[in-house]
Amino acid sequence: GNEFNDADAVLLANALTSNTHLWTIEVGRNSEIKENGRLAFLRAVFDVTSLSSCAASNHTCRVFGLERYISVLNKDESASVNKWSKIFVTL
Repeated sequence: GNEFNDADAVLLANALTSNTHLWTIEVGRNSEIKENGRLAFLRAVFDVTSLSSCAASNHTCRVFGLERYISVLNKDESASVNKWSKIFVTL
């Protein structure tokens, strides 16, 4: 691993909100990424605080390697399909 911790995970996750070109990120084997880091990645790809925040989430990148897998999010190649799937779930 890269020895990332929660603070590193938050920085990476925040970068995902504006990056639509990265399709996958593997953060496994970084044992210092705990709940706060996992939640930061989850919020980056599926922010449920409001419909607008959900729509503004990253809809292209799949995050692999975290317990309680979130890699099932953004599983479609179409960002639009991923976006609308998440919005419907949020409703």
